[in-house]
Amino acid sequence: MFFTQASLVLTAIWLLTDSPVAVSSIDITFQEHIRDAQKKYLLVNDKKSFFGAWQDCTSLGLKLATVTSKADADELATAIGSYNPEYKQQWWIGAIALNHKGYFMWISTSRPLIFQNFMKGEPNNQDGKEDCVSIGQYPDYKWNDDECEKLKHYICEA
Repeated sequence: MFFTQASLVLTAIWLLTDSPVAVSSIDITFQEHIRDAQKKYLLVNDKKSFFGAWQDCTSLGLKLATVTSKADADELATAIGSYNPEYKQQWWIGAIALNHKGYFMWISTSRPLIFQNFMKGEPNNQDGKEDCVSIGQYPDYKWNDDECEKLKHYICEA
């Protein structure tokens, strides 16, 4: 797989660069998968709550990343890994639980998660407070349910 990096300018113009550029205090990296150019990810270094991340992505005309297949999961893992392999952080993606019942959907489409990639023992809705989903550089870039108010990096998708 081949990826290029670019940075987002708030005027919605994509500029090719060799490294992320700080834009309005948000450091953004754009990962475009060249093979089909359908999935484009913005890895945002700024930390926000899940809903803050959702709002930021939406304000840029994007959405929090959706993962609807194993191929999507592999592409997203590659994008995160190629961003900085030593950068061990958690990133919000666009999955959210409804009514604390463990039924997850994509916030941008209101569709249920058909494909899921949770770590073993997850989702567990620990203390009845974990309704939002993050991906990390855990083994194999698995998902975790977590408290929506926690501040994490996030991934927008074009």
